[in-house]
Amino acid sequence: MNRYKFLIGGAVALAVAAALVFLRDGGEGGMLGDEVSVTVFTSGGKPYGKALIRVPFLKSADADARIDVYLDLNDDGAMSEEEHVVRNVPVRPRANWRVGYPFSVQDELEAGLMARAVLDGRETVEAKISLETYETGELLDLASVKNPEESMKGWIGAAQAGEPATEASRSGVPDLRQRIAECAPTAAANSIMSLAEEHGMSLADLPTPTDIVDGLKGDMDWTPADGVLPDDFVKGKNEWAATNGLPIRTRKVGDQHGASTLEQVLDGMAAGGAAELRLKFGDARGRAVGGHMVTVTGVRAEGGQTFIDVNDPNTPAGTETYEVVGNEVVGYPFDGITVLSWGFVQVWEGTPTGTALEPMTEEEVRGIKEFVGEKEKVKVIISGGKKIPISQVHVGKGPECDSEANQIPHYHANAGSVTALDGAVIPDPGGCGYGKVPQVPVEEVEVP
Repeated sequence: MNRYKFLIGGAVALAVAAALVFLRDGGEGGMLGDEVSVTVFTSGGKPYGKALIRVPFLKSADADARIDVYLDLNDDGAMSEEEHVVRNVPVRPRANWRVGYPFSVQDELEAGLMARAVLDGRETVEAKISLETYETGELLDLASVKNPEESMKGWIGAAQAGEPATEASRSGVPDLRQRIAECAPTAAANSIMSLAEEHGMSLADLPTPTDIVDGLKGDMDWTPADGVLPDDFVKGKNEWAATNGLPIRTRKVGDQHGASTLEQVLDGMAAGGAAELRLKFGDARGRAVGGHMVTVTGVRAEGGQTFIDVNDPNTPAGTETYEVVGNEVVGYPFDGITVLSWGFVQVWEGTPTGTALEPMTEEEVRGIKEFVGEKEKVKVIISGGKKIPISQVHVGKGPECDSEANQIPHYHANAGSVTALDGAVIPDPGGCGYGKVPQVPVEEVEVP
C-alpha cells in the first residue's frame, strides 16, 4: 500500500476521489462537495516533496470565501493544528469545479485518511481522500531547453482611476491539457475561448480546442526545444486572432523577473482582460532551467498576502491556488524554485455589441505582409526531404520508437497526416513518426 506523510508548507499532488464518509455542518444545500483528493507530484517517477489537496464546490458564489483544510496525518481520528495543511486561503467557489491547495509532503501516508474542509468557519465537510500520483517532468521536457531565461515549455486595459485594484477574477475559464512542451499555446487557448464566450460567441463558432492550439503553435513560432519565447507569444496570438476574426489584442506586461508583473496582471484583469503568467524555474542553486505558462483565473491581494488562481496545462483538471511571496510561487509543483516572470494580458476590442470581425483569409494575410514588405516565413522540420510545418506535428514519447527505458521524443502528426510545403500529403508512418526530435533539422523558410 502506498504511504505518504504530509507536512504543512509547499506543494504537490494528483487528483480525484470517491469520498466514503462526510459530515456537513452547513446543512443541506451547502457549498462544499465530499470528493476530496490528494495529488502527489513526481519527476522521473520519484516524488519530490510537493502535493495538492483538492476540494470540489457544488455551487458558485459571487464573493470570495476562506477555506481551511486538515488532513489526519497520523490516522488517529483527530485533527490537530499540526495537521492543518491549508490555512485561511481565499477562494472563489465555482459550481462543479475543483480547487487545489499546495502543501509539503514527507515520507509516507496511507491512502484513505480523513480530511476536513472548513469554509468561512461555518460549513464543514469530512471525507476520506483518494490518493494518486502525477508525473510532471515529461510534459515540461526541461532537458531539451536551450534558452532557459526566455523559454516557456501578452494589451492591458486602461489604467483605473482611484484606488488600485486588489482583487480580480474570471469564471468559466477552460483548463485544457497540454502536449509535450506546448504549455504556451494551450494556456493562450484557455484565454481565447474564455473571452470569446464572455462576448457572446459559442465555442461551436470557434475552431476546435486542438485546432486553436495547433494554429497558435504556427503563429507563435513554437519549437520543441524552447516552446514559445515571450515576444513570439504576443505576436503569434495577435496574428492568430486577426486571422480568425477575433478582436483580441495581447500585450506583454511586467518584467522578466516578476517584480512588477503581478500588479500589472491584476490591473489588466480588473479592467476586463484575460491573462497568462510565465513561471520561471530554477534549480536548488537558483540557476534558470526553463519556464512554463499558466492561465490566470484570479489574483487577490489582501491582509498582507497575495494569492493567484491558475488553470495549469500541466496539472489535473481544475484550478490551483498559490500564495506569492516576493516573486516566488509558494508550493508550486516543480522540483526546484518557481518564480514569476512576464505576464500577458489581452482584451476584447470588438464593436459595442461584442461581435467578432470577419476572419481574414490566408490570401488576405499574405497580401498585407507583401504590401508592407514582410516575407511570410514558417518553421518546418525536414523529414524525408519534405518541409513539414512544425505546427502540424507534436512531440511524443513511447516504446513504439525506443525501449521503454529509453524513450526518445519523436514527431507525430496532429491529425493523422501532414501537408508539406510542396502540397504533398504524408500520413503519419507510426513508430518514430517523422523522426526523432534530436535528429530532425528545424528550419525557418519562406512560404512558397
